[in-house]
Amino acid sequence: DTHIRYYEIYKGVTSDYESTYSSGIKDVAARIDFDYVPAPGHYIRFGISDIVHRFNPGVMAYVLDASGSINNNTSLNYGGNVVYTQEQGVYAEDDYQFTKRIKLNAGLHLSGFAVQDQWYKSIQPRLSFNYMVNNRFSIKAAYSDMTQYLHLLSNSNVGLPTDLWLPSTNRVAPMDSKQYALGFVHAIGSMYELSIESYYKTMKGMIEYKEGAVYWGQFDDWQDKIESGDGWAYGSEFLLQKKTGKTTGWIGYTLSWNNRRFANINSGKTFPARYDQRHDINIVVNHQFSPKVDMGLTWVYSSGTAFTLNAEEFLFYSPDKQQSGNIIQSAGTRDGFRMPSYHRLDLGFNFHRKRSWGERIWRIGVYNLYSRRNPFFIYTKNETTLDKSDNLVQNISFKQVSLFPIIPSITYSFNF
Repeated sequence: DTHIRYYEIYKGVTSDYESTYSSGIKDVAARIDFDYVPAPGHYIRFGISDIVHRFNPGVMAYVLDASGSINNNTSLNYGGNVVYTQEQGVYAEDDYQFTKRIKLNAGLHLSGFAVQDQWYKSIQPRLSFNYMVNNRFSIKAAYSDMTQYLHLLSNSNVGLPTDLWLPSTNRVAPMDSKQYALGFVHAIGSMYELSIESYYKTMKGMIEYKEGAVYWGQFDDWQDKIESGDGWAYGSEFLLQKKTGKTTGWIGYTLSWNNRRFANINSGKTFPARYDQRHDINIVVNHQFSPKVDMGLTWVYSSGTAFTLNAEEFLFYSPDKQQSGNIIQSAGTRDGFRMPSYHRLDLGFNFHRKRSWGERIWRIGVYNLYSRRNPFFIYTKNETTLDKSDNLVQNISFKQVSLFPIIPSITYSFNF
């Protein structure tokens, strides 16, 4: 849940508003799985499932009176009604070791999704292959066809970010995707292992807000505020691990692209998804000083989140010019701006001591050691001042909101 409260002063009268954004999913599920091993190196798995989802993509807006109590005459629900859906699934997969060097996994997933007198069905094959060239080098490849009945709708404008998980409906079809992956793993000596994997993924039936549409402050259904289009993501992941010795850890780097294209958004031009992150780095170091003392260090980095800024504004007058001009804002390129990059360093020490009944562990750690002010969201601040000629001048600036500066912690635990 997210709560927002704000005040408005007009002609000396103060109005008090409060909004509660409450978007949630409740599930009741039943599932049964079976394992069958007809021979060594041959594993067959299959099962069925049934899930009833309850989606609540709603917002309650309140107007408060002078005492701070809710004025029931002006309270409103908007954003969407509760939706019940039912999802069924049947799957089977065969994990088979052909030879000592060749392993194959083939599967098939059948699913159905019932919502608002509409029933969607899907056939989803999956295939993966692993070939051991020698004791140090292996190649792997995979293909998967997937259908997702839940949609993620993200707000990419300035202001508080909101992610909504919404169901497919009789107006909004499910999302389909196909993913291809190819990679290899290579052992370097007896201590290191290098893996590289590249992937390409296509997505159809994705949803985005229409130009100028946002979830907050609008009273129509969310389905009236969206467009449907396509997306694709691709990139490569690199991972170098040290698995033995007193000092272990890994360095991981991902170079990726995540794009969207909608006929009626951004003039039909390709734009990055909100969570498109060009660079992602993870460095983890673990060191054992003695059987009683060890430490862990983690550094993470990712490119800034993409978001949309209004590029310009202008005055709009009625054709007869009898009405005063209204300020109209024009959006720039969809997700054409980037927040500052995200990075932080975490450090922790563990102190072990064996007891007759088990082991006790003291952990002393620091989150965000150098107190990086990572951006959570950007908002606009309008200020009106008078110039030397007593003319009103409006200044617009952008402010960054950050969360979680340096946070120390102490933890005690025991294992028995």
